[in-house]
Amino acid sequence: LARHDPIAADDVKAALLSWPSRPKLSVLALKELAQRSRPLLAVQALECMRTQQLEVNIFHYNTVIGACGKAGHWRLALSVFTSLSNFEVEPTDSTFNAAISACEKGGRWQLALHLLNWMPEAKVVADGISYNAAISASRKGSRWQLAIELAGCMRE
Repeated sequence: LARHDPIAADDVKAALLSWPSRPKLSVLALKELAQRSRPLLAVQALECMRTQQLEVNIFHYNTVIGACGKAGHWRLALSVFTSLSNFEVEPTDSTFNAAISACEKGGRWQLALHLLNWMPEAKVVADGISYNAAISASRKGSRWQLAIELAGCMRE
């Protein structure tokens, strides 16, 4: 943690000590980092949680992926997303939505569509948020016809 933000890293390290007895506190702490636009620190906290063998579940991952996306770190969001399989955590629609939104914000319409198309294979049902993020990514990529087709799929 200390390599990116020594002051905040010390706070996170201290908080980690109380998380095993209060697991919901870890999600709240990650959400706080997300709200403060501190995605790198959120990723580092998640890594520390795994290293310390603390409970890490899909809510933690969703929060961190969302934090990365909101801050414009689409590569980091996808890195966290792809690490799910290493830790036997199954993605949910919220996980995919956060990753698709990160790609949309990063102007990566192809990756957003790839994630949307991957959802059925992962046995996850795309919802309105999934399609809206993919449509927005398509529009930002000037792929208007694709955006219209996706809107049509959403109605089906």
